[in-house]
Amino acid sequence: MAPIAVNDTLSYAYVAGTADSKCGKCYHLQYDGHFANEMENNPPRETHKALKGKHMIVMASNIGMDVAGGNPNLPAGQFDLMVPGGGVGAFDALTVQVNKGRDFNWGAGFGGFLTECQNKLGYEATLVAYQTCIKDMCDAAFGDAGLPNLLRGCHWFADWYKAADNPTYYIEEVECPQYLIDHYMSRFNTTTQTNIKKVTDWSTYKEGDVLDTLHCWKAGEAPPENGWTNPSAGCDVK
Repeated sequence: MAPIAVNDTLSYAYVAGTADSKCGKCYHLQYDGHFANEMENNPPRETHKALKGKHMIVMASNIGMDVAGGNPNLPAGQFDLMVPGGGVGAFDALTVQVNKGRDFNWGAGFGGFLTECQNKLGYEATLVAYQTCIKDMCDAAFGDAGLPNLLRGCHWFADWYKAADNPTYYIEEVECPQYLIDHYMSRFNTTTQTNIKKVTDWSTYKEGDVLDTLHCWKAGEAPPENGWTNPSAGCDVK
């Protein structure tokens, strides 16, 4: 679910949003060349200017509990892009999913490789300097991990997204592209049924014990009983 460039001016990605962004909905973003917390003495960087005018269509695939409401004039508020190398965040699973060990430098927990490069190069470095620094960290993290999509997505942030830090955008809700729908749905098994009987007392359960299961059926598929078939889905709870 890493970002992917459709062309030089359009990319697709997945995001964590606020509760009102609704999982499964999609939004069109157009970057305006500015960034959050911009002030007269803190103007847009070269990175923000390079991103100006580019478009993204993103799908809200989860809710970030630390994602702020953002601009009150925006219906979906702030988004956190899901970007390899963007920081492990509050709930770190990456360090055990990618076999680099917990001592590997994944950059700042919030900000990832970009924040690490900003700390190293300062906040006024050139676009090329940030791109080089970030891609070096991408290569170290994902180059030999057998995860080409993560490497591609990490490089995407440096090359297509221009290493922009908290850029601002115009937003509108749009129909989801089939690419985002397909990749979102493929992460969920919608056919496998779990018919494990509810357990209220686990005190006697031991590892390896077989759990009781239920006989469940889909609507109209229950075995005929007394000449009729149950029209509704359900389970035999006896």
